[in-house]
Amino acid sequence: MKKLLFLFLLTTAVFLRCSPDKDLEVQVQLYESLRNNELSLIPKNLTNVSLPDSIDLSGQIIIKHFDSTIYVFDLDQQFLVRLKPTGEFLNIIGKAGEGPQELTRVRDFYVFRERISFLRPSGDVSILKTYSTNGDFIEAQNIPVGTSSFLQLGEDDFIFFTGFNNKEFEYQTYRYQPNRDNLTGVYKHTTDQPKMPLEDYPLIPYLDGFCYWPTYSSSIHFYDDSLNIDQFISMDYGPLQLKEEFMEKAPMEAANYAFDNGFYESRFYLMNQSKLLFSGTWVKSMNEQYPTLTVVDLENKRCSTLLMKPGTKDEAYAHFYQIDERYVYSFVDGYALTDNLKESLLGSSDDLESKSSYYLVKSEYSL
Repeated sequence: MKKLLFLFLLTTAVFLRCSPDKDLEVQVQLYESLRNNELSLIPKNLTNVSLPDSIDLSGQIIIKHFDSTIYVFDLDQQFLVRLKPTGEFLNIIGKAGEGPQELTRVRDFYVFRERISFLRPSGDVSILKTYSTNGDFIEAQNIPVGTSSFLQLGEDDFIFFTGFNNKEFEYQTYRYQPNRDNLTGVYKHTTDQPKMPLEDYPLIPYLDGFCYWPTYSSSIHFYDDSLNIDQFISMDYGPLQLKEEFMEKAPMEAANYAFDNGFYESRFYLMNQSKLLFSGTWVKSMNEQYPTLTVVDLENKRCSTLLMKPGTKDEAYAHFYQIDERYVYSFVDGYALTDNLKESLLGSSDDLESKSSYYLVKSEYSL
């Protein structure tokens, strides 16, 4: 059994419909929550994942949750696994290869109705390959921008993220409608000097529009279907804390300056109607860095953070895919869980190794 690595650069990517109040403008005091380290998560339920013996996931995965189905994409081996919320295996889609119906260097995927699209960055353009949820190949199409992540708003409506200040493109995000060959810039780059990437997967769907957490911004922007910003959530974090010196420096100088002064680097986020959940890294220096998990109560404007410890049960929370009013749901390799925890949640067993190598974990949180 290969262990799921405790990495945040390629952390999970899960997308939920989020619908905060229309007048929502929340100020999140992130640095105070980092210092307090008060978020509590307690595993309450483990569900066996019934993968076939032929499937052994690598340590780098993307996990998403759409319409009561869990999707786990293996970045190393280039295939997708579909699971029921009960952990039951549904099917596998795709395989690694350079053929027209095979997958290679896929960076992201998205599920829209009965279609699954896989995104492969390819220089100044990208390739989108689409399959049915049954695994049948449908089509491949070229996207006229270099992009690392995306979401789909409609049959002929996509939002693409080009990366952190990619000089080849004027905007960080674009709207693309293939059938109309319509490419529209949405959010411009904030500096002409590329520095450190912040978000791996900065887009999530929001009602008829989407949410975007821009590079070098401490605000999450809420867009309607006309691409107007109608809400935002602001946080006291990140390179903006480093002031103008950071933005003016060349890439390597900026990186050294950031590590010398410290910063917070966001990684991934998801939302429901009243909660914001995100992972990241609190960087105090080059040698002192803390992976974190933060929950924000948007209604009561409270924020609480857990500084996660590698090699402990904290790893059970790294690949999260859903949050509700009481629980965080995540996908975990069994190596991250102690035998005592498995026995207490699964029932006593004389042979724990006979149980699943992977689990769905339901953890109760308190701020």
